[in-house]
Formats: sequence, structure tokens, C-alpha cells
Amino acid sequence: MVRGIVEQTGGHIWFYSEVGRGTTFKLFFPRVGAEAHAREMEEAHMLPQRGQETILVVEDEQLVRTVLRETLEEQGYRVLVASRYSEAIAVTTPIDLLLTDVVLPDRNGRVLARAMRERQPALRVIYMSGYTDNAISDQGVLEPGVRFVEKPVATNVLLRTIRTALDEPPSNAV
Repeated sequence: MVRGIVEQTGGHIWFYSEVGRGTTFKLFFPRVGAEAHAREMEEAHMLPQRGQETILVVEDEQLVRTVLRETLEEQGYRVLVASRYSEAIAVTTPIDLLLTDVVLPDRNGRVLARAMRERQPALRVIYMSGYTDNAISDQGVLEPGVRFVEKPVATNVLLRTIRTALDEPPSNAV
């Protein structure tokens, strides 16, 4: 996962290992020009409209789940969390949006979305994964046209994706 993140940013990893002494890893990232950095900082402060809808976050990594919950609650959303399919499917509270990892410990996110949509056909779904969207699509895990964010995701990108999903008519793509 770390290698994927580093390579997606145009960087590379160097490591050296010596028996009995340990291993050293060095991560190298490209420089960001002042103009690109200023534009990124400006976009980071332009968060979309706050929400009040209910979102179910399904993520097996505790730290990621906590950060997502806190971020969404700060924007006014009511957030429910689950770490796996079996916990998520037990949620009986009506939800407006399902934000689910593609790969879960006991099933995948697509199976979860289908099961949740049997109860709530208008449910909006956003998938997330540490794998690139091409890798996910190539494996046949997700169908073309579904909403997908690649982890790690910038807060403003995540919030815009959620707001867009909630403001548009529901789709049947799972």
C-alpha cells in the first residue's frame, strides 16, 4: 500500500537491509512548485456545503474509520460506522449514503451495497480503496460508472464526492 501511494505521487522508495542490523527505508517524493502548492491550499479551504444526512462508513481499518467519522461529523453529517459486512448489514437505521471500502474482511463492498439497496433502493453508494480505480475495475470488482475514491483521499475531494452523490438522483449502479 505504501509503495502504491509513493509511486502514485511520482516518488520512489529506496531501502537497505543488513542482517543483524535492520533495514532502512527512504521515501522520495517530487518537489511541488509554489504555484501548485498555492492552488492546492486554496482548494483545501473551499469545502462544499455542509450536510445533515446519515452516512454509513464501512472500513476495516480503525484509524481510517475514526478519521472519516470525525471529518464527516465536523461537516454536520450523522455518521454510523462498521468494520465489516456483518456489522453493516445489521444496521437498521435508514441511511442516505453508504461509504464502503471495496475490500472487507468478510465480503466485498459491492455485495454489501447490493444487500443494502434491497432494503433502500434509493441508497447512494461511494466505494473507496487503497487500490487504484483501474486495478479495481480490471479485477471486475466494480462496474463502470460507480462512484469511487482512492485512499488516501483528500478531505475536500471526499466531501465534494459525497455532496455530489447526495445531491444527484440515485443511481442503480452497484
